[in-house]
Amino acid sequence: MIKIRLVLSFVAISMLVISSPASAHSSVTLDPAGDITATTPPYYDILKAKIHATGDETGAHEAIVFSMKLATPIPQLSSATFFAANWLLDTNTARVGPEYNVIVRWCTTVTHPRCKSGPAHWEGALNDFAAGGIQTYVSTFAVDGDAVTLWLDPERIGSVGQFDWMGATRSRGAQPIPEDDTDPASFRR
Repeated sequence: MIKIRLVLSFVAISMLVISSPASAHSSVTLDPAGDITATTPPYYDILKAKIHATGDETGAHEAIVFSMKLATPIPQLSSATFFAANWLLDTNTARVGPEYNVIVRWCTTVTHPRCKSGPAHWEGALNDFAAGGIQTYVSTFAVDGDAVTLWLDPERIGSVGQFDWMGATRSRGAQPIPEDDTDPASFRR
């Protein structure tokens, strides 16, 4: 009798799991602390980068959330400082290199020519390399101590179902070698 109850319980739980709406997957990459140069400030040191999707099974209110945890909180930055948290997205494996760069940055037009004008400030941006480097701005982001987060409508990157990605931090605009970067990872919605 106990075996029958156990089997029926397992069947019921399995049916519940199978009938539940599909949930979004997350993709996380951990990066070792201290893998930056001795002269690089520790707030450029990535400890964890993550991408996950929000929303329900119909796609309503969906967003792709890009987040990064740094080794130390970002201090009050001067107007001469440039900081960027980047998530480089390879959405088309037939093309060489990433198609998109999702960015949260502290900048001025002096530290980065593509920054919005005005005094030093935080901004979110999306570069579309496949479309010739077109940059658009993203208004939904947060910088809170050692955490950087940006929410992006999936349509802004072509509503792709999966892509490869890597995180990076930069201390100069268009810096070819980042201060820190993560291993490549894959994301699937």
